Amino acid sequence: MAGSEVELADDFAKRIRQGREQKGWDQRTLALRMKERINEVKRAESGHRPSDKVLTKFEKSLDIVLMEVVDGGYERHVKQSTPRSLNLGDILDAAKRESD
Repeated sequence: MAGSEVELADDFAKRIRQGREQKGWDQRTLALRMKERINEVKRAESGHRPSDKVLTKFEKSLDIVLMEVVDGGYERHVKQSTPRSLNLGDILDAAKRESD
């Protein structure tokens, strides 16, 4: 799969909460099973991205998938001919030239 990358799912917080609820666990129980602080669970369920190590613990403890393969084909590189910073107009001009 050339051009594919693995990224954290946009709905990771929802997946964690649903996985925990399916197991019938409260946040404290999940934290104890993961050997993490309850604040890590609360923060993740509120949408704050945990470290990769903690994400792996969530996946293993809850038997869920949080990392998804995404197609990297949507990236676009814009060649800059001047030493100034790019702005939105530069990117739109490059996209227009590319589509013509």
